[in-house]
Amino acid sequence: MHPQADGFRAETVDEQIEQLVLARRDQHAPSEVSVVQDLRDLYEQGDTPEQVRRSLDTIWSRLADHLSPEAQTMFSAPEVGMPSGNQPGAHPAFTLLSQSSEQMEEVHTVGRPMALPPHERRHSSRHTLFFSVMAAVVLLGLFSWIMVAQLAPHGSSKLGSGPGSTTPTPTVPATPAPQSLQDQARQLVSQFHQEVMTWGNTHQYHDSYDGKNYTLDYAYGQKGSGGVLDGMLSQAKSSADYQSVIDSTQIELTNLHAMEANYRDSTPWNQAHHADTDLMSQYKFNSDTVIIVSLLEQSVRVYQNGHLVKAFQVTTGGYDTPALPGSWQLLSHQTNVTLKSSVPQGSPDWFPPTPVHYVLTFHSGGYLICDSWWRTSYGPGTEFPGHNSSGTTAVAPVSVNLATPNMAWLYKNTQVNTPVVIY
Repeated sequence: MHPQADGFRAETVDEQIEQLVLARRDQHAPSEVSVVQDLRDLYEQGDTPEQVRRSLDTIWSRLADHLSPEAQTMFSAPEVGMPSGNQPGAHPAFTLLSQSSEQMEEVHTVGRPMALPPHERRHSSRHTLFFSVMAAVVLLGLFSWIMVAQLAPHGSSKLGSGPGSTTPTPTVPATPAPQSLQDQARQLVSQFHQEVMTWGNTHQYHDSYDGKNYTLDYAYGQKGSGGVLDGMLSQAKSSADYQSVIDSTQIELTNLHAMEANYRDSTPWNQAHHADTDLMSQYKFNSDTVIIVSLLEQSVRVYQNGHLVKAFQVTTGGYDTPALPGSWQLLSHQTNVTLKSSVPQGSPDWFPPTPVHYVLTFHSGGYLICDSWWRTSYGPGTEFPGHNSSGTTAVAPVSVNLATPNMAWLYKNTQVNTPVVIY
């Protein structure tokens, strides 16, 4: 490269093109001679890599729109000597007048201009020639819409060569068609199943009674709320049906996330939990009485006006017949009820008619909160096989079971429509 200040410098090619345009406009163009000379020097380097040479083609093509015919002949003149294989007549950089507009469009879409940091700029010298050439490769990103915007006010030609060439209009990405409610519902249910499976595979309970491992989020699986959502989705036909699936799935995801967060909370089971208060806030249950059931802790916590007032250990259903996660409300208050099995005798879930003192129904299908006088143990692990120390068959398998004195308190301090959140 020539050492003079007005010669070609790869690092500032964009600025130099602008200066050339201004110089041509004001009819002072002596500096273009040194720019062209510097480009020719680069081509004369016999060991210039092919990738760099292609970059120089692009730079020359870009400059040629703004050079005088005399300067262009410095490259195209037959008497200019170059190493073998670099004759101007055979090189793409010297066929500008026949270059198509489509070829030039490829140049301007390379990317937006990029200014190199000042500390990376280098003075022109023979010792830094190779680095300048390599910088020219990086500067392919200079030839873009910003360059067009800079030149337009000065009346310079658009990118392209020959009459009729135009600057292509940027392609606007097509806006994807909005998903139907049916597609949204299917996608959300699929996302729910995936998260339940992923979390359950890494969070399990080992039951020493039978030596098996059980996923801690089993209540959200196919035998719990996951199966309910699949049933709703398969039966959905109208927009209202699919919207109902979406709403129900979002509730289940909210409670699932609360359970996942609560897993990392070391707060004792009989104290207020962040997951509880977050759920009450999301469901706007910050006033009156709210029953919170934690499946992980096998506990019931009762809040009044956002403050914890009571906590009990419980047993929630079973692994194959879990209590249903979700946001519910009490549908009925009953006393002295005889519970009867809905499945035939001989079924694994069958139980004999069993009288109980208190029943709070929160969902159709036998989802109850009731006292369980036949149990002597409650708390974590009692929902899995082998933890009913009384040795009797579980009653109302999808129910939430409390000791009778605790259930009496709960019955007395709640009423129909009291919110019930199970997570």
